[in-house]
Amino acid sequence: MMTGEFGVALMAVLWLLMCFRFWVMVGKRNPGQRHMLALAGGLGAGLIYVLGTMLLGLLREPEKVPIEVKSGEEVRVKLGGE
Repeated sequence: MMTGEFGVALMAVLWLLMCFRFWVMVGKRNPGQRHMLALAGGLGAGLIYVLGTMLLGLLREPEKVPIEVKSGEEVRVKLGGE
C-alpha cells in the first residue's frame, strides 16, 4: 500500500503549502496571526499524517492463515460471534 502512504504524505504537504500561502498573505504587522497560521500548519499536517496512517492500518486486509482440516467432522462453525 505504498500508494496510500504516498497519498497521506501528499495531503499533509498540501496542507502545509496552503497554510504557508495564507501565512505569506498576512501582513508582517500581524505577528500573532502569522504564528497561529504556522502552528496550524504544523499541527494540522502532523495530525493529517498520523490519522491517515492509522486509517490505512485499519483498511489493510488481514493476512489469511491456512487452516488444516483432517476430516469433515472436525470443522466447527461459530454463529453470531459468540
